[in-house]
Amino acid sequence: MKSILVPTDFSDTASNAADYAAAFCKEHGLQMYVMHAMHVPLVDANAPITLAETMMDNERKFTQIKLDKLAEELTEKYGINIKTESDFGLGSDVIIETAETLNAEAIVMGTSGESGLLASLLGSVTAAVAKRSDVPVIAVPKNAKYRAFKNVVFGNDNKEPIAKELATIHEFFKGSKTKLHIVSVQGRKGDYVQEVICDEGGVKEVAVWDSSVEEGLTEYLDKENADILAIKQHTRGFIEELFHKSTTKELLKDCSIPLFIF
Repeated sequence: MKSILVPTDFSDTASNAADYAAAFCKEHGLQMYVMHAMHVPLVDANAPITLAETMMDNERKFTQIKLDKLAEELTEKYGINIKTESDFGLGSDVIIETAETLNAEAIVMGTSGESGLLASLLGSVTAAVAKRSDVPVIAVPKNAKYRAFKNVVFGNDNKEPIAKELATIHEFFKGSKTKLHIVSVQGRKGDYVQEVICDEGGVKEVAVWDSSVEEGLTEYLDKENADILAIKQHTRGFIEELFHKSTTKELLKDCSIPLFIF
């Protein structure tokens, strides 16, 4: 992996995600791109075209000043190389197009953590990007602080082959001290129960049973002090089932565990 893209709207949540990404880039020697998607100004149809052009020029200058300030602060703090990008258009479209243009291998974005609904939890733009992106999206909760990945948990729904996803996880989180937990959770009546299927070569495969999928996964994350939760995105599947629950905040350990979304 060589580079990641970090969109920002300059909010506290986005700034925290940028800080998280910068620490990640420093540890892994990555190029970091910070970008902002600008809104096309709305002007009266009868207004001269120069008005819209002037407004867009002003927006470009204002955005560049803020991007430069953010990049300067992160460079000073982490000592990494940061480049900036901006363009006009719909947020999710601009982010995905920019990632493709730059050949970024991941997109790091902030999450709101304020609701169990997927769009509200991730933020509508982050949710849209996660659903459409060809590269993984790391969704960083507003209170998350970067730490080395010692325990990466992959929530497996047992619906599809996962060889490609496991290869991606190994590439992103490779390291002698990183352990991958492949966790399959099934809901049933009764207390939490887990069975270790295998545990060798830095990979631990576990079957978990609990009163619900999200509660079983939550308890496993707590038990193993997980650093990040990886989930495969489906058109309608595991991630929607989890994020439509009232226990989403609990699942994310009070908004402290990032999501690695395929």
